[in-house]
Amino acid sequence: MSCSHTIITLDEAELMLAASLHAASSRRLAVSIAVVDAAGSVVAVRRLDGARPVTVPVALAKAYSSAVMGCDSGDLEVLATDQPTVFAAMSSSGPTPLVSGLGGRVILDVDGLVRGAIGVSGSRPDEDDELAGLAVAALPDVTPHACSAP
Repeated sequence: MSCSHTIITLDEAELMLAASLHAASSRRLAVSIAVVDAAGSVVAVRRLDGARPVTVPVALAKAYSSAVMGCDSGDLEVLATDQPTVFAAMSSSGPTPLVSGLGGRVILDVDGLVRGAIGVSGSRPDEDDELAGLAVAALPDVTPHACSAP
């Protein structure tokens, strides 16, 4: 059985983790970072020294939300605000609740298909989002996101 598009590999996840971990360490940010595949399944997770344990599930939720919804978690704020009933129903339908807010970035291939996502948690929302963006930028052959959420 073959996939119609490529999912994030462990090597790519490690490359993204290295980029965001380096930036977080140089800024003395204690964060957790999670990379998931297109289905939202875990590929890799790291928690920096000093990051609170709760940052791991939050990073995973940001990554999961971005992957399964096909857009950055920050873009989901519009759906959560404008259609709270729909967002709540969608959030309770999967194995991980959806979250909105900065820090989750979807990873799209050159054709715009979801390959996976990354989530960062533990610092200010804008810092989480910047670290996630640096991680995605470390990958070749990815395109800027375009939200496809309903």
